[in-house]
Amino acid sequence: MRNVFLFFLITINFGQLFGQVYNISVKIKDANSELIQLAYYYQDKQYVVEQKKTNKNGEIIFSGKNKLPRGIYMITMPSKQMYFDILLADDQVFEIKADTTGTVEKIKIKGSEENKLFFDYEIKTAKFNSLMQELNKYNKDSLIYKEKHEYISNGISKIRKEYSEKYPNTLLTKLINAMDVPDEPDKLWSKIDFNETGLIRTPFFETILLTHIARNIEKGAYKIISENNILLKNASINPEMLKYIAFYFLTFYRTHQRNGINEVFVNLSDNYFLNGKIKNLDDKIIKMVKEQRDIFASSMINAKAKNVKLADMKGDSVSLYDYKSKYILVYFWSSGCGHCEKASDYMKENYKKIKRKGFEIFAINSNEKNFPRLEKYINENPMPWEIYHDFKNTSRCKEYYYAVNSPLIYVLNKERIIINKLSGHEQIIDFVKKL
Repeated sequence: MRNVFLFFLITINFGQLFGQVYNISVKIKDANSELIQLAYYYQDKQYVVEQKKTNKNGEIIFSGKNKLPRGIYMITMPSKQMYFDILLADDQVFEIKADTTGTVEKIKIKGSEENKLFFDYEIKTAKFNSLMQELNKYNKDSLIYKEKHEYISNGISKIRKEYSEKYPNTLLTKLINAMDVPDEPDKLWSKIDFNETGLIRTPFFETILLTHIARNIEKGAYKIISENNILLKNASINPEMLKYIAFYFLTFYRTHQRNGINEVFVNLSDNYFLNGKIKNLDDKIIKMVKEQRDIFASSMINAKAKNVKLADMKGDSVSLYDYKSKYILVYFWSSGCGHCEKASDYMKENYKKIKRKGFEIFAINSNEKNFPRLEKYINENPMPWEIYHDFKNTSRCKEYYYAVNSPLIYVLNKERIIINKLSGHEQIIDFVKKL
């Protein structure tokens, strides 16, 4: 699913072009009949736009009838493991002269003021970047480290401020501002120009998105959804930026396994992808999102619990709905899990009291793939309730109940509606105490 989303986004980005030419003439000294590539950054990868061999003078021209989308691109020579970055903004007809080392100081630009500024900026910051790499030899708590780090940070900040003030409307300045990520969580996006789609095709924009995710991931689904909605509202001024960020979040929260993340995915699906807010979506993408959304939604509170069928330790097939008790505790546990043992031990001590309250336990082993090992564990750690298993996950119970961690309990009422979800032994023990 991730690859399909990524391919779709790349196709859209290069399908919405400006209708003007690009013509980049490159001359690399001592590059006789060498393969040269023009590529762009996208998330954590690079994608080739064109690749050609130079003539005997090291000359090559990359050209097309349509302007390329804005962003940071790279000229690379794979045989020498050489590359250097360039900017593609409004001026896309220019000349570059370099050598096989790709050294920034030796690169000459003609016809692109944006790239002249870019390479000038690169040269001025190179000294401080080198000093930053040398900091690794010092203890981070030492006075010399702190003094040198402050000197480097102030130096880079001064250069960034200079360019931002002198050239406020350039792509370079928008990139510089975006790289200067504030430490304060509520100011993370304060320097981002959401109208600048060139940010999407950079090696660092994904890092900013990951910073946003990391700052909220431990705060629970409600906070994640709230912060995502604030960001996506700001990004909505630019349909391409909105689409990129929303797809990135959708992909991340689909694959990141943590309790509550399924709710984030469902919120993104309902409020951006399935209601038409993200425009021009392929029908296949919509179908895939809808299918995954429905699976994740089935494990949310107030959802109708899926009736899964599993095997018991005697080999008989039993459905969840075969249980006729007033309440069911769908209990996902793992053998050898210390937290599961604590939860199970407390429930065993109070099992008769739980049953008198109208509860029955439908216990599913979620980690074992081998019947003899599971049988041995249960013989050594007997439980007063039936144990079920699905070694090949043919029931898809772990998907339907988003069982990515254990111990995990879903509380079902008489109508088999999910009325509560308990994660971890402490929540489970506390719930049993309240019963």
